[in-house]
Amino acid sequence: MLFLFITWWSWCLLFSCFTKTNAFCPNDEDLQRHRCTCSLTHGYIQCSSLPNKCHTCNHYNTIFFDENVNILPSESFRYYNFFDYDSNKSFTIQFAQLNGVSSNTFSKIDIDQDRTLSIKISKYASSRIPTRIFDEISMQPKSKIDIEIFNVTSSLLTVEQYAFDGIKYSYESEFRFSILYLKDTIEFQSNAGSILLPSYAIMEFYVSNFVRVLLNEHSFDHITQEHSSKLRINFDHFQYAMLGHTSFFDLHQLEQSQFYLTFSNFQSISIEKTVFDTITQLKSSIVFSIYNITNDLCLPAETFSQFLTTQQTITNLPKLKQLEILSVYGMVDNWQHFQTLLIAAHNISTLCIDLDCAIKLFENTGEDLTFSRVLHLFIDGNNCDVTLKNEHIHSLSKTFSDIHSLKIKYKTENLIEADIVGSILDNCKQLIVFTINGRISDDISLEHIQKWLIEYSSRLKNSNKDYQVDFCDNWFQIWL
Repeated sequence: MLFLFITWWSWCLLFSCFTKTNAFCPNDEDLQRHRCTCSLTHGYIQCSSLPNKCHTCNHYNTIFFDENVNILPSESFRYYNFFDYDSNKSFTIQFAQLNGVSSNTFSKIDIDQDRTLSIKISKYASSRIPTRIFDEISMQPKSKIDIEIFNVTSSLLTVEQYAFDGIKYSYESEFRFSILYLKDTIEFQSNAGSILLPSYAIMEFYVSNFVRVLLNEHSFDHITQEHSSKLRINFDHFQYAMLGHTSFFDLHQLEQSQFYLTFSNFQSISIEKTVFDTITQLKSSIVFSIYNITNDLCLPAETFSQFLTTQQTITNLPKLKQLEILSVYGMVDNWQHFQTLLIAAHNISTLCIDLDCAIKLFENTGEDLTFSRVLHLFIDGNNCDVTLKNEHIHSLSKTFSDIHSLKIKYKTENLIEADIVGSILDNCKQLIVFTINGRISDDISLEHIQKWLIEYSSRLKNSNKDYQVDFCDNWFQIWL
């Protein structure tokens, strides 16, 4: 917010200076008719109304529109000559406030080779990014468009269908769209972007300092990335994200193209089934990154199943570098796919899994599965009436061979089976702490729990190390 505050007052100071200058705009009747002020020395134009044309804009670096220019019609800048071969390399359009924009507002603008067009909006009061707002923008090779919105005041900003359609990219062209502060929620409707990126082109979306982001089904639909192109979508400093089923649909990547989807500095994320659907990759990559999440990350079992349908996509799995805690609710249909997901999340250390799902895994003797990266395992049987048996323990210790802590929560607090506890302690060689809920037989006092356990565990019998046993509120815990 400090950044926005400084930006706003710096604009006010500039506008004040421009008003005092009150310079005549030479050789441009449209600017004169709208009583714009110009300074060739400082390279600016300032207007309180919107000229239809500006054939001398290429003599300046910036055009400022004050708060009186707050509604933009279609093709507002079609007849503005921002660049020529001998002019400046960059041009900036700045708005103090926009209350409404139309479809095709920034349509039919030509960005010459090696030129940069910046659009900066201090205050955006509209509730939508309309359909085809950038339609038929023509970007020549190595040209750039950089759009920054500093403050969105609407509680809900909707990115409408086909909002980013129609941009004509070229070789090494770059398009960046940023929102630096948003009052509450940003929602991407279905088909918000059908994107065709040619070789070495870059498209980037960045949204920060808001509350929620909602991606509907097929929000990004029909994306084609040619050789070495890059697509980046980054959501930063927010509270909650909800990704609808197949938010990214029909994605085609050619050699060495890269797609980055990043969520950083937030509280929680909800994903409905799969994130991606209908993916074609050729020596390309999709990087799904999660940084600094404050709550647990809970993903449906099939979230990344689309990546695992062919050998091609297995080699191009996203690297979930910051994923440390994974909770799985319900059943896992394909454990090989799940194993590949854990390989992608090479920093994962904690796994929470339903008891009935865990039992299905332990009884699945036909597959050789090892989740050695999991150090902390929580088996939740709160919604399940079954319990672990001795025949499950060997499979548990083999599948999770390096666990340091194990916690089991049953739905009902039955008597704790000492033989099960002993089998877990003996088979899980790296186990440091074990916790389970239940009751202890009335004929065993708290002082004799250690002696009671020794009868069932050879590890405890042969250990020269001290270990600690606690029992409180029907929770049994042992530190080894």
